[in-house]
Amino acid sequence: MAFNKKILNAYVYFVIFLIIFSSSSIYIIINPEFGNYLKIIVMGLCLVPLLIFCRSSIPLKYCIYTFLIIILFLLNILLFQVNAYNVLMVCLRSITILIFSVTLTRNGITLLDKIFKTLFVLAVAYLLMYVVFELGIIGISGERIVITTYSGVSQGEYSQTIISYFNIFYRTQTIRVFDNLFNRFNGFCWEAGAYQFFLNICLIGILFNDKKISICKFLIIIISIMLTFSTMGYICMFIIITARVLKSKNVFLSILSFVLAGIFVALTAVLLEEKAQSISYSSRAEDFSIVLNLILESPIFGYGYGEGAYSYSGMLTMFTHFGLLAIIFIVPMFFAVYKNDRFGKIGFLTFGICIILGFVNEPFEYTNFMFLLVGIGLNNIINRNQNEVNICQNSFLEPQMRDLIM
Repeated sequence: MAFNKKILNAYVYFVIFLIIFSSSSIYIIINPEFGNYLKIIVMGLCLVPLLIFCRSSIPLKYCIYTFLIIILFLLNILLFQVNAYNVLMVCLRSITILIFSVTLTRNGITLLDKIFKTLFVLAVAYLLMYVVFELGIIGISGERIVITTYSGVSQGEYSQTIISYFNIFYRTQTIRVFDNLFNRFNGFCWEAGAYQFFLNICLIGILFNDKKISICKFLIIIISIMLTFSTMGYICMFIIITARVLKSKNVFLSILSFVLAGIFVALTAVLLEEKAQSISYSSRAEDFSIVLNLILESPIFGYGYGEGAYSYSGMLTMFTHFGLLAIIFIVPMFFAVYKNDRFGKIGFLTFGICIILGFVNEPFEYTNFMFLLVGIGLNNIINRNQNEVNICQNSFLEPQMRDLIM
């Protein structure tokens, strides 16, 4: 049983696409049943590397981390009155995606490159849909549908009207800037503030990971981020571009970056002024205050998964559920780019800041994408002092693939 390069790459890209697409997705909110099936499919596909590299041993260090995750979730079931089924499903998702990312990374497959490329393809596809549907090129206004969503502990569940275009593209939000109403670009996510996180991760890949910066790719992502009208999106974009300028000696890139940075700062100031007077801003501030008080009341063990509170902030929600033990998920994410020489210290710091801001600002807790970053980061932490690559030895891969999949 042999796997060639094309089949293996197609499989990896497909699973990464499903992992991203099933994280913070508007399609899952619209159709929860579809989301449940998708999660099961992702878990099954993530176990395939165990068959491909079945003869490749997994070091004890990885097993210990997996064991800690299992213990953490089991303690939640034993200590708190939580829904055992939901807890076990999240536990299984985390472990299967961890197996996928760790097994492939240890065997020389660079998942980070494929993540950046997948994010860019999605960004292009959804920008085209935004242009076609939202700018009225085809002359269709879309269908209004009502969904029930969640808006933090301060507001709870509420009904929201969104615009659907053939159930392919959805518009969930508008914003008023300079007395004009704009349609916010939310891509495949439930809101624009969540989508900007994926766009900024893609921007990091373009500016730090790509061997040569493509101005075309750069502008596509910049335009996409600007169309989100997300204050946090603009702040992260400013940080990323500024960091890249500090790392670069390219005069043209430096001038272009500073011009764009100036525009971003101005727009961010306007958005902050607009949002400071909005219900969303006040409810978010109240939400953070409530959740921080909950964390202070039970800082060590939290209140259990699904208990306490679900906040706007994914990071605060995890601390509410697991207390300080939540760092078992949070810390490894920062190291997803740790062993990438192209990033350097500035790139590593920039990625970490964007992860913090993203998870503090949006509810990304327990998403498949989070667990993917955790797995990549875990591999980098454990193998930080060694270049461990087990390509093709003790696996079903063809021997000639040693050089192909690097």
